[in-house]
Amino acid sequence: MNRILIPTDFSETATNAVEYGMKIFEKQPALFYFLNTYTPDFIHSRVMALAQGSYRDADRAQLESEQGLADLVQDIEMRYPESSQQFSSISSFNLLTEEIKEQICLKNIDLLISGTTGASGLRELFLGSNTIRILRTASDIPVLIIPREAKFRKGIRLALITDYSNSYSDIQLKTLRFFTKKLRAKLHIMHIGELSSLSGKQHFNRKQLLTEAEALQPCSDWIPYSEGKANTIEDYIAEHDIGFLMMIRNEHSLISDWVREPVVKRMAFHVEIPFLVMQPSKD
Repeated sequence: MNRILIPTDFSETATNAVEYGMKIFEKQPALFYFLNTYTPDFIHSRVMALAQGSYRDADRAQLESEQGLADLVQDIEMRYPESSQQFSSISSFNLLTEEIKEQICLKNIDLLISGTTGASGLRELFLGSNTIRILRTASDIPVLIIPREAKFRKGIRLALITDYSNSYSDIQLKTLRFFTKKLRAKLHIMHIGELSSLSGKQHFNRKQLLTEAEALQPCSDWIPYSEGKANTIEDYIAEHDIGFLMMIRNEHSLISDWVREPVVKRMAFHVEIPFLVMQPSKD
């Protein structure tokens, strides 16, 4: 059974991520964990002190969290009465990333789904601060990011962005097959650069990927590098009408750059489609 963790703050963005998760795992055995954390104003970065009256604030925050989760589960069960999915809620007085880390281990989570809106409305900010922290925290499992504008669609083009620098693990290949088939997508494998520039190791890894993905009938796209990787990928998404993006978090990858630095200098990467960050291979 798939075990999916979805953090929620009960916003439209978070609700959209829940909706996407329900549709992607439609008719699949899955256990959804909905997580809400609450940290009242009296918590500071170094000291957690209870000021006078703060006990009441904590109790109120806990009740609001638990009620919000109960309402969320009830709403899903009403809208999906024939669903075979199972739902569980987690309300925790904790920092979001700390609770995510703990729940991934405790619940043996297979996938984390998070909504994102960016931050403060600034175009220079690609991901919201919470999403950046989540990507840092959940580095050993796939993380599916659902922008607020993204809607579940089938019959789309799905792009795997890869530099062929690492071999592909069984879990990465399984994840690639699952989403390609579930979305009834045309698979595009995109590399920034030219075939002639690949090293021997990259050629070997590319052959492995194409062999393992042969049943999906992938297209190989070679995109010249221009004005930074982020802009190159953004242009590629627009020009090829890509509806779902997949990347692998390997050291020195674009994802690693984003996780280290949430602001993509000047030329920011802006995407309004779902994208999946897969855990790195172990070689």
